[in-house]
Amino acid sequence: MIKKGLLIVSFGTSYRDTELKCIAPIEDAAKKVFKDFEVGRAFTSKMIIKKLAKEGKIIPTPEEAVKKMADDGFTHLIVQPLHFMKGHEYQKKIIEPLLIYKDSFEGFAIGDPLLSSDSDFDQVADVIGDLSGSVNGEPLLLMGHGTDHPSDSVYFTLQKKLYDAQIDAKIATVEGSITLTKILPDLLKNGPQAVHLFPLMLVAGDHARNDMAGDDDSWKTVLQSEGIEAIPHLQGMGELMKIRQIFLRHIRACKKELFP
Repeated sequence: MIKKGLLIVSFGTSYRDTELKCIAPIEDAAKKVFKDFEVGRAFTSKMIIKKLAKEGKIIPTPEEAVKKMADDGFTHLIVQPLHFMKGHEYQKKIIEPLLIYKDSFEGFAIGDPLLSSDSDFDQVADVIGDLSGSVNGEPLLLMGHGTDHPSDSVYFTLQKKLYDAQIDAKIATVEGSITLTKILPDLLKNGPQAVHLFPLMLVAGDHARNDMAGDDDSWKTVLQSEGIEAIPHLQGMGELMKIRQIFLRHIRACKKELFP
C-alpha cells in the first residue's frame, strides 16, 4: 500500500500570530492541493523548538519528523523547505541529515527553497511590485536575513530583477554583504524622503519586530536619524498568496518526480 507524506519545514517562529498568518496557511494550502498526502510540520531552529516545548507545544526537527514517518510506514515522502535560499540552514539542517533516510522510502524528494530558479526570482519580483503598488509606488526597503554562505548572492539577483522591472525597492540584509550602511547613500541621494520597510522573510518575527521596526537601534531609528521617514510593515512574505503558490509549485515538481 502506498502511503504518501509531505513534510513542510521552516526555520520556525515563536510568535503565534505570525505563525498563523505565514506558516499555517501554506500547510493548509498544501493539504487542499495534495489531498492524497499526509502533511506534517518541522522547524529547523532548535532554539525555537525548545522555547515552544516550555509552552507545551512540541515541534520536531526535520530529522525527527522524517525518522518517525519512516517508522510509521510512509512509502513516499516529499520534504518542502520554506527557506528562501540554499544556505547553511538548508544544507546543514535539511539536506545532510535527511538524505541519510532516503533509502527508507520507495520515493523521496526534497523541494527547492523559494529563490531557486529564474522563474522564482521573476515571481518574487512581481510580488514586490505588488507591495510597491500597495504603497502608491513610494520607495521600499526590504530586510533580508543574509548569510556568509555563497547563497547570499540571491539578494543581488533579486535586486537586479527589481531594477530591470523599474520597481523602486532596495534590498539590504541583517547578516549578509548588503548592509543598511552600504545602501544608505542611495536612499539619501534624492534627499530625505519616506521609505516603507518590509521584511523579505517568511515571517515577521524577531528581526522584523526588533531589528527592522523596533524603537532601539533599529533600521527605523537609523533612517529617522538621517531624516528619512521610515514606515514599517510587519507582514511576513508567507502572508502573500503568490509566495505560497511558488512553494506549491515546488511541491508539484517533487510529486512529478516521484509519480511521473
